[in-house]
Amino acid sequence: MRKLFVFMLILFCSFMLVSAQDNWDSEEPSFSSLRTNVGLKFGMVFPGKNYYDKGICYGVSLNFILIENFSIELIGLRFTTKVTKSEENDLSKGALKSIPLQLSIKYQFTKESKFVPYILAGADYILYDHSVDMPEWENMGFKISEEVDNGIGFHVGLGFDIFISNNIALNIDGRYVFSKTNLKSAILDTKSDISVTKEIKDLNIDLIIASVGLKIYF
Repeated sequence: MRKLFVFMLILFCSFMLVSAQDNWDSEEPSFSSLRTNVGLKFGMVFPGKNYYDKGICYGVSLNFILIENFSIELIGLRFTTKVTKSEENDLSKGALKSIPLQLSIKYQFTKESKFVPYILAGADYILYDHSVDMPEWENMGFKISEEVDNGIGFHVGLGFDIFISNNIALNIDGRYVFSKTNLKSAILDTKSDISVTKEIKDLNIDLIIASVGLKIYF
């Protein structure tokens, strides 16, 4: 997962060098990229644990100009990842649905160019819903249930916009999310009606989110 993030960083730096060339634009654009915009995003999520499968994500973005070269970005995403095996002090095998809500401060390096690279950092509030899928335990007369608290975290990222018209831009974005949550699990013996509960604090669920999208500028 770290190799992917390093690759995206190298790609970002390469585009930064290209954008610095005088002949990047054949003529000066007649628009500014410092404008309010909305967007649609699609991509892949790569969890930081190898027994969490990658998942497809989609969502929307809203960007407001703050001050010179700085803006505030709001993003809501949705994705599902499968937990492929049960580990001690972690989620049991099943499907984890996540809705990250992200608030970012973004700095863009150019204002009047067809190519607009940026960096960002911000806070996350993540809604979780985990459904356990362990039929082998159910066949033995046990029922496992797990409740995952909504998580908090922070993220860093980078990306760039490429304008294909005065008001529409293609966006490529990558970010790393550091997050923690709490897990409550219970195992019920359906024959004796005896249950055992367990609580895990500060469970790490880190993510790499790589996405592409379209933005409409106003």
